[in-house]
Amino acid sequence: MGLNNIINISYYYLKNIVAVELYKSFNINFTFPVKINAQINNQCNSRCNMCDVWRQKVSELPSFIWINTFKKLKSEFRTFNIAFTGGEVLLKNDAYDIFEYCHKSNLPFTITTNGKLLTSDNVNRLLELNPLNINISLDSLDPVVYKQIRGQSYLEQVKSNIDYLMKQIGEQSFKTKVFLKTVINSYNVDELPLIAQYAHDKKISGITFDPVRRRRGIFIESKIPQFERLIDIDFAKLTESIDKLALLKKQGINILNSEERMKYWFKTKSYKEAYSFCSAPLREIYINNEGFVRLCDFTESNIGNISEQDILHILKSRDAVKEKKRLSHCQNPCDYCIHRNLSDYLRIFISYLKN
Repeated sequence: MGLNNIINISYYYLKNIVAVELYKSFNINFTFPVKINAQINNQCNSRCNMCDVWRQKVSELPSFIWINTFKKLKSEFRTFNIAFTGGEVLLKNDAYDIFEYCHKSNLPFTITTNGKLLTSDNVNRLLELNPLNINISLDSLDPVVYKQIRGQSYLEQVKSNIDYLMKQIGEQSFKTKVFLKTVINSYNVDELPLIAQYAHDKKISGITFDPVRRRRGIFIESKIPQFERLIDIDFAKLTESIDKLALLKKQGINILNSEERMKYWFKTKSYKEAYSFCSAPLREIYINNEGFVRLCDFTESNIGNISEQDILHILKSRDAVKEKKRLSHCQNPCDYCIHRNLSDYLRIFISYLKN
């Protein structure tokens, strides 16, 4: 992505921030999406104990429905960032049709992958399409712990794939940034500083830590022993890791969680007292593998389906207006969307300018 495109999308993010403040203070709605979260499939080659996606019946939409949706959004909003997730996005047979459309249409996009399929062929093909980010899920550097969390013994292959990816980016001066995403749980709680240091040593652009959480589906409806073990957090170890992460952050390691937010990990009550307004439904759209459109990834309520309705009609519907109001004043805000403060976003922006 060129400098002009980076500045352009940054301008729209800033414009949306102003719109969100108008909505928050005066209930004037000029908000618009700056990020489209597209779960293009639910097929996965991992068996993560904190995820219910791979346990569901495989279902996905053909690429042309996604492409038509993005065309309509582009005609209305000009630019936005598209974050592709799964399942494992690289298992979708026609995923590259979608990525190639984004590249040709000058729409910035990111993919999140577990890294298993970042083979040399996939890496070379992806980098030619100039994704903004490649986000890699990496929850442990210990093969035994990795398997306990992810259900598969992929660690060594994932690390080898990361080495190849970073080598290609460095040698060929590709603009794509690589980020790590780590789910904090009982198995890796004392390993977090080591993973952050690994990201720094590999010249990865940054790392984000997400506390494991009880999401929709089976983890709410019933007790799954493997998941219950993941959320049995040792708070003494957690506090020690947070202190070490804060120190590493001060030393220049690009940990993309603010120190303030790290203090609230797994402390829902304290979090609720600190935050009473959520801007996520005013700036993001979530579209799942079956085409259902949500304004929050942690709600079961949909405002439409892109396989049946025009996306622009969905976003301008009465249901969308009601959902924005309800979700922006949610009484149970999660700790997923709010990771960073302004200085963290500035660091990300500068990292793009450097390349």
